[in-house]
Amino acid sequence: MRAVRSQGTACELKLAHLLNTLHVSFESHVRVLPEKTIQPDFVFPRVKVAIFIDGCFWHGCPEHGSVPRANRMWWQKKIADNQRRDLRVVRLLRANGWVARRFWAHEESGQIASIISRILKQRSRTD
Repeated sequence: MRAVRSQGTACELKLAHLLNTLHVSFESHVRVLPEKTIQPDFVFPRVKVAIFIDGCFWHGCPEHGSVPRANRMWWQKKIADNQRRDLRVVRLLRANGWVARRFWAHEESGQIASIISRILKQRSRTD
C-alpha cells in the first residue's frame, strides 16, 4: 500500500503538462479552506476552482472499479466511505463559493483540460 501514489499520478502529470501548454497557472495539493484538510489535485485560487482526479479503484468508478476478494466487506466499506467523503468535500467547497469538479483518472486528459479551461473562462468573467 505504501507504493500507491496519492499525488503525482500519471494522469495528474499529463493534465499538468496540458494545462502548462495552455498557459494556465495552477497550484497542486494545497489547502483551500483554512480549517479543513481539503487538498484538491489542481487549485485555481483566484477564481475559486478545485479539481479532483479520482482513481477508479479508490473512488469506486462504476466503469472500472473493483473490489478485492480478500477482505471484501472491509474494502466495500472503505470505498463507500471514500465516496461519501468525496460528496461531502464537494458540498463543503460549493457552500464556500468554490466550483468543485471531479474527474476519473481514466478520462481523456485533453477533454479534462478543455473543460477546466471553459470553467476558468466562465469564472473569470464573473469576477
